[in-house]
Amino acid sequence: MIKRILTIAMVCCFPTIVLAYQDDGDLAPSDVNNTTTPFVKNMPERDKDNVPISLPPNPFYLGIFGGGGNSSDNNFTQQGIVFFDSSAGGPLIIKAQNAANTNSVGIGGAHIGYNWLGQQMWGVVPATEIEAYYLGVTESAGLYNPSTRIPEHFFIDSFPINSGVFLANIVLSSQMNRFHPYLSGGIGASILSISNAVSTQVSPAEPGVNHFNSNPNASNWTFAAQGKAGLLFNVDDHWSIFAEYRYLFLAPTQYLFGSTQYPTHVATTNWTVNFASLNVNMGSAGIAYNF
Repeated sequence: MIKRILTIAMVCCFPTIVLAYQDDGDLAPSDVNNTTTPFVKNMPERDKDNVPISLPPNPFYLGIFGGGGNSSDNNFTQQGIVFFDSSAGGPLIIKAQNAANTNSVGIGGAHIGYNWLGQQMWGVVPATEIEAYYLGVTESAGLYNPSTRIPEHFFIDSFPINSGVFLANIVLSSQMNRFHPYLSGGIGASILSISNAVSTQVSPAEPGVNHFNSNPNASNWTFAAQGKAGLLFNVDDHWSIFAEYRYLFLAPTQYLFGSTQYPTHVATTNWTVNFASLNVNMGSAGIAYNF
C-alpha cells in the first residue's frame, strides 16, 4: 500500500519520470523517450558510451572545410581586331576558339546553418545553410583562329582565376545513429577575378608577346549552383566531422582584356574573352560545431 502511495506521489510531482511496477515488486523508471515534455523530447538519444547519436538540442551549427578537384569548360572564345595596313590586307578579325583543358582546383570555406529539428519526417531533418568559399583554378586552352589569310593561326591562353562562391543551400540529413548521410542543393553567385592572363601566339610564332599585355586583369559576376552529397559523424555533443562530394556549376562569363601594345607589334583592339559554363567536380572534408 505504501509503495502505491509513493508511486502516485512521484508521478504527480515529477511528470518527466514515470515509475512502474516490475513483476518482482520493485520500482523502475520507464523509457523516458515515451514522455511528452519538451525537455525530454528535444534531448539527443545517446549510445552506450554516452555520446549523442542524433542531432544536439541546439540546431545552429558552423562548419569549415577544404578540398580540391578538377574543372572543365565547354569552350573558350577570344575575339579582337588586328589593324594590319592595306598592303598586308587590312584589318584582320580574330575569333579564336576551342575547348578548354581539364584543370585542377582548390577550395576552402565555411558555412553556417540551422537544423529544423521540429520538421523531422521519416528520420530526415531539413536544414538551411549559408555558405561561402574560395575557389582557385588556372583555366587554359589552345585556341585556333580559322582564317584564309593565315594558313595556321593558333594561340595558347592561360587565365589564373581567384573566385569567391556564395550560396544558399537546402540540406536533407538522415538520422542513422552517430552517422548522418546528407544531400544538399543550393544557388547563389560567384565573382571570378582573373589576374595576369596570358595569350601567346604560337603559330605564326611571336615569342615574348602577350596579347593582353596592356591590361591582363579582368573580373565578372555570374550565377552559381551547387549539389553535394556527404556523410557526417558525431564525435561528441558539439563536434562533428564530415566528408563530401561537390558539383559546382558557374554560368558563362565574359571578360575584357587590354590591347596588344608593343613597339614592334601591329596595333589591336581590346580583347574580349568568353568562357562557356564552368563545371567543377570536387571532394572536400571539414569539421562542424553545434552551438
